[in-house]
Amino acid sequence: MVGSGKNVPVKVMIRPRRVLFWRGVLAYVMIAAPIFVVLYWITVPRGTWGWVLLAHLILLAIAVFSGWRFSRTRMWATSEGLTERAFFGRIHFTPLSEINRCIILQLRRSAVDPTPQLFIVADQDRVVGRLRGEYWAAEDIEKLATALGAPIRRLERPISLDELQRNHAGMLYWFERSPFRQA
Repeated sequence: MVGSGKNVPVKVMIRPRRVLFWRGVLAYVMIAAPIFVVLYWITVPRGTWGWVLLAHLILLAIAVFSGWRFSRTRMWATSEGLTERAFFGRIHFTPLSEINRCIILQLRRSAVDPTPQLFIVADQDRVVGRLRGEYWAAEDIEKLATALGAPIRRLERPISLDELQRNHAGMLYWFERSPFRQA
């Protein structure tokens, strides 16, 4: 596996929840199918359906590419560190020596049930990795945090995004820190 350049046995490897892939497929079909049925119905009698077919094939290629990228997204821990292969293919390695602690909390967004969040923190409270419960299973979050071997801090009560923004804004993504965000 990719890491520091050596072949090192993997302790834990996790992937995003598969249900997200099938939700994406369903969304694509529910949006694209009616639109293209109407477009074909309008353009076939006129003989201009070739452009619709070209657009349909391009969108289908983008959907297949996205599904392939999703299937390659993963994080894994070895005895040397944490490696992440992001959706767009970027591979990021963080040595275990840089990881100071893991923070596991339940993040509450408006009326939605709280979701688990894992923040992997390095020196000066710099977040080197984050797993959000919307994309990763709670069991996988626990497994990865344990495999890293860093001290794990668990917040007992759910915390709101506003509270996290006030007290630990540096741990959030840029769009979560925006004053114009939707909670």
